[in-house]
This record gives sequence, structure tokens and C-alpha cells, in this order.
Amino acid sequence: MNNKRLMLILSVVMSLGRMSGQYVPPDFFGETYNKSIGFWSNDGQVIDTHGNSRPDVEFYSEGSTPRLFMQEDTLSFIYNPRQEWDTTDVDTLYRIDMFLKKHGKMGKPKSWLMKDNYKNFYMPYCGEEGVRQVMGYNRMYMIALISIFIREV
Repeated sequence: MNNKRLMLILSVVMSLGRMSGQYVPPDFFGETYNKSIGFWSNDGQVIDTHGNSRPDVEFYSEGSTPRLFMQEDTLSFIYNPRQEWDTTDVDTLYRIDMFLKKHGKMGKPKSWLMKDNYKNFYMPYCGEEGVRQVMGYNRMYMIALISIFIREV
């Protein structure tokens, strides 16, 4: 790809991020959306392995491996070699944190294409009322990551 074409693509993507309207993230693969795979907002139902609440996690993935926990400026990939998420059995988890060192901040994760269903959580740490009607999304994006991807191609 020549430099002129790359600069044109980069300028289009950067200008989209500055527009006041809804940004539509590129769909590089054109896959259909699966109801069992998605991203869910954290409304207080996410805890860490020590039982501490994690309000810094804004979204997390379900239905695929590795699981992804999205925070402002950090992506955490969690892999369970057993491929089961049984919360009563202690096992080994592997975690890789990704953040941008060279290109600055990633920014907040943004949701795209809301699912037509929601989840309810009634675990003891969710309080007496539980956490209800947590919305799911088919896609997530971070503007800075899209810009870097296109810039580095």
C-alpha cells in the first residue's frame, strides 16, 4: 500500500473520531453475529479472583476464549486452560494486560450494536436486589486502536 493511500485512510479514520455523529467502526471480516458471544457492561457484577469488586472494568466478553476485560486504557485477556468457568473450583488463570506505550492512551471502550437480550445476576456480592438488565453488545471498539491498526498496516 503506498503512502498516499495509507495517509488518506488514516485521515478519514481520524476525522470520523472528531465528528459529532455516531462513529461506525469498520467490520474487517464481515462475520455474522452470534447470540452466545458478546460483550457485557459491568454494572457491579464483575469481581476479581479475591472477591473484590472491579468497577474499573467497563465491559467484558463471554462465549469465546480468551475472555477480554476492557478498562479505560487497558485490555486484559484471561485464559483458563480448562476451558470451563466453574467459579467453585480453584484453578490456574493466565492474564495478559495490553496497554499502549508508544502511541499514548487507548481511551474508553465503546459499545456498538446492542444485543436484543440482557442478563440478570443474583450472586451474593451483587446485593439483595441483584444486578438486573445488564445489556450486551455484539461489537466493541477503541478509536485509538483502530487508528494504530490502520497506521501500522
